[in-house]
Amino acid sequence: MPLRAIHGDADLLAFNYDMVGWISLKAAYKDMAIAMPCCGQAAVPKISKLGNFFFAHAVRGDCSSAPESQEHIFLKSLIAKAAKRAGWTVTTEWPGTTPNGERWVADVFCQKGAIKVAIEVQLSYQTTEELERRNLNYRESGVRVAWIVSGEKFKDAYLCPCNEIPLFRLKQFHAGEEPLVREFHVLLSEFTVGILRKRLKWKKRRGNMTFTISKISAGNARAG
Repeated sequence: MPLRAIHGDADLLAFNYDMVGWISLKAAYKDMAIAMPCCGQAAVPKISKLGNFFFAHAVRGDCSSAPESQEHIFLKSLIAKAAKRAGWTVTTEWPGTTPNGERWVADVFCQKGAIKVAIEVQLSYQTTEELERRNLNYRESGVRVAWIVSGEKFKDAYLCPCNEIPLFRLKQFHAGEEPLVREFHVLLSEFTVGILRKRLKWKKRRGNMTFTISKISAGNARAG
């Protein structure tokens, strides 16, 4: 369930719409030939049970893209809207390729000038080897990445967040409720604005190579 569809040479981004605009799109889409970015098949604008706008396949067919949960769509929408408020150009489900030909698709891709940042939402468990592989793909592509993960699935012993693998755990949340980033006790949208406005600092501890994270307060995250 992506937040992006293709209309000719343009992207349609669900998080850019208000309710009036989305209802208008739902009324007109059959005459617009909008397509899914994953496979080029016809796309249908819909509204999830959590109230988020998204695009779905008119007919699933043989598309190999994995389905996303409503919670995943909800969090991607929050992040994309926050990144846009922070002044970045934002696209979801953005595809890229490493210099070695490894393909990746960013949940939320943010760009400002030459700076590129991918924000990945990972609610289902994956091995440390897989996360490190994906993290390396971004680094080799010149893209900085931040991982937003489930605190229930990714325990403290999984990986220690660091400058090389910035991994941040969400506190448990109910469907439709904006979660808090556990390390900072700040809402996800505020945290997104904070990291894109360079409010997040990594400080090396004396005597070893681990890193600590300076606090982002809600007030700082909102600051311009």
